[in-house]
Amino acid sequence: MVAAKAAAPPRVDFDFDGHQLSLHLGEPFKTERTGRVGDQLVPMPHFGLVLEFPAWRAMADRLLAAHTEFVLPPQVRYPGEPGEQWTMFFCDPFGNPLEVKGFHSLEGLYAR
Repeated sequence: MVAAKAAAPPRVDFDFDGHQLSLHLGEPFKTERTGRVGDQLVPMPHFGLVLEFPAWRAMADRLLAAHTEFVLPPQVRYPGEPGEQWTMFFCDPFGNPLEVKGFHSLEGLYAR
């Protein structure tokens, strides 16, 4: 679950599926779509979160229902291959790119 929690200004902490993500006000990192993954370019740098598939699907469904603007919408990458993964990219309210990957087995995380 992603939930924002007030913190000491100028910071906001997010509970990112049990992982803390702290965001501070300031000049954001410059990001560009320079990371090649398959036939797509993804924003670099970016923060990544890995989930088991049911949790990933639930998050994707919540974000879709909230009409989130995606950099890359929820999709499967490398279907049927070692390292098959579900992925989505979107930006936090400050423009920082986030990638969330889902795996049927976390053992496949580094299979490619």
